[in-house]
Amino acid sequence: MPFMAAAPGGPMPQPAAAQFHRTPRPPLSSRPEFPGMPRPGPVRSWGAVTIPTEAHVIRTYIVSPFRGATPDDRRRNVAYAEACMLDSLARGEAPFAPHLLYPRVLDDSMPLDRAAGREAGLAWLAVADVVAVYIDLGITEGMEAERQYAAACVGRPAIEKRSLPSWRTGGPDGCR
Repeated sequence: MPFMAAAPGGPMPQPAAAQFHRTPRPPLSSRPEFPGMPRPGPVRSWGAVTIPTEAHVIRTYIVSPFRGATPDDRRRNVAYAEACMLDSLARGEAPFAPHLLYPRVLDDSMPLDRAAGREAGLAWLAVADVVAVYIDLGITEGMEAERQYAAACVGRPAIEKRSLPSWRTGGPDGCR
């Protein structure tokens, strides 16, 4: 799509293709895969995301394992990271898990792509209010490096070790 500049003093022109439509989705607590998910105090809901309406939302950087020795390990780690995100949302936080985002657009098996994703993630870590290190599946070398980076950030962020009760007992459907 070609670049479209606004006329001086006028609104930015919008091509027909730039009209977006958002399909409303039910809130997480009413979806079958998240029955009875606790909700934090007063909230504002937008689609599937619910955030507290307080003046400051806690930005939480999620640290959990990602790479695994086998494809099954990686699937388990992704499921665990998603459970960590839901745990953070249930606490009223605004979580960010770069290891769930960047591998979707970068090739994690390529060293330059992996380094680019890691650097982008660390940029977010530096502005987080909390770094939540989820420990049920152990602490990997990459997780420890993120924890050390967070500890070196001046004035930020708080570092918390967290655990998910369902994963201490084998995880969903006994995977672990």
